[in-house]
Amino acid sequence: RYSKIHQKIKQIIQTNEIGMLQSVSGFYTKGIFHNGTHWIDLARWLIGEITEAFSFNEDLDSSDPTLNAWFKFDNGVHGFLHGLDAKAFSLFEMDIIGTLGRIRIIDSGHSIEYFSVDDSPYYSGYETLLKTDTTYSEIEDVILNAVTNLIFCLEHSEEPLCSGQDGLKALRIAAALMTSTHRNLKMKFNNNLVKILDEV
Repeated sequence: RYSKIHQKIKQIIQTNEIGMLQSVSGFYTKGIFHNGTHWIDLARWLIGEITEAFSFNEDLDSSDPTLNAWFKFDNGVHGFLHGLDAKAFSLFEMDIIGTLGRIRIIDSGHSIEYFSVDDSPYYSGYETLLKTDTTYSEIEDVILNAVTNLIFCLEHSEEPLCSGQDGLKALRIAAALMTSTHRNLKMKFNNNLVKILDEV
């Protein structure tokens, strides 16, 4: 939330530069409460509030398992989060696809790839997504940006870009995904993220 490049991504989505959102998907390692909550928070901020979620996993030996999850957002967009084994490598990515373009957040947020719809270079009469640009995020500045934002908020009685409430919502969704896995339930959320349980 404190990266200028990621703020630009949010603006691109809000102004429909990549068209109507169709799907968001991602990969992560190191646990649903560890890196998973960061992915959930980023998705909430960029895509919208999560209204439904379902998780499925075979190995729950860890107190913080790296779950696979499906999400539904308040604008109807569906999302998928794929958990991977951190013993093999570390990964954190998000892929946002609209009707007119695509944005890939890769390299743990350090690199952003932009795509737009254009004529396929391989098949006549077909359109495809072609990469138009790659930018590099100033991730190393985000802590400084966060401190600057907090000082501004204290001086002007405003809400920070990432509030305690945002952190709590991400944790509640992660906890709900744990419950979903253990009990084979689809989780639904109202505006206050109060859980309603549905059997799948």
